Amino acid sequence: MTIGELLKKYRLKSLKTQKEWVGDIVSPSYYSKVEKNVHRITAEDLLLLLNRNNISPDKFFKQLNQDQETDKAQENQLFNLAAEANYKNSVEDLRKIRRMFKESNFADKEDDVVYIDAEIAELTDEKLPAEEQQALKQLIFKVADFDETSLTLYCNYMGLFDIDSNLIISKRVVKQFIHFPKVKLQAITLGLITNLVIQCIEEQREDEADFFIENAGQVTVLPETFFSKNILQFMVNIIMYHRTGDEKLLEQCKAVIANLAFTGMTEYSEELQKFYVKYK
Repeated sequence: MTIGELLKKYRLKSLKTQKEWVGDIVSPSYYSKVEKNVHRITAEDLLLLLNRNNISPDKFFKQLNQDQETDKAQENQLFNLAAEANYKNSVEDLRKIRRMFKESNFADKEDDVVYIDAEIAELTDEKLPAEEQQALKQLIFKVADFDETSLTLYCNYMGLFDIDSNLIISKRVVKQFIHFPKVKLQAITLGLITNLVIQCIEEQREDEADFFIENAGQVTVLPETFFSKNILQFMVNIIMYHRTGDEKLLEQCKAVIANLAFTGMTEYSEELQKFYVKYK
């Protein structure tokens, strides 16, 4: 629950109109938008408003914290369900969860809906509308601490960002997760590093990949990280060939391509072959 929503709850309980509630502290039209979470109220005006209506600030903020903690717990539970639905490739369940977010009172529900829309688009191979792409970019860029959901979405939608933005965001991610004990988060981070190194090669900014390659070397080779490790090593060999001219590095690249084809990953093998021809 937000400050505006809690103020509205207190006001309705007191049976006051918005004009009676605010007096001359702020205009009723401005206050109306505070209750709707369109405008924010200053700390000074909030305290004046609480005092005018005989509400203890201590009681008000305690209730606000309790309500916000409850909302956050429910929001996290929905995201856990979304993660499970994504894992099961259940678009139907994700659409149900989207409706639940949309109908909730969560302060960040519009942001939450954008995340779910991105997951649905990912599973259905549908293109995210331009407006939602922009909203997703803004959400990802302002994230201070990534979690599994936001990290996965960023990894899948790195193509929305230019290389300078990806370098900034990815450095933040690597510092947060490269030594994280959860294998799945390390695997996602390694996939992100691989995507970034590919972009560095494509943009002819290979020197800026060194930080990420060095950190990726600290990730243990496990079944969950094996594929990304192979693709990353392919990219490293391309970069090192550009620096040294050592033909053995190209032979190793060809071996990766052949191994992918041998193990049944034909399409990926073909894509890697095209990349090899273009950037070797």
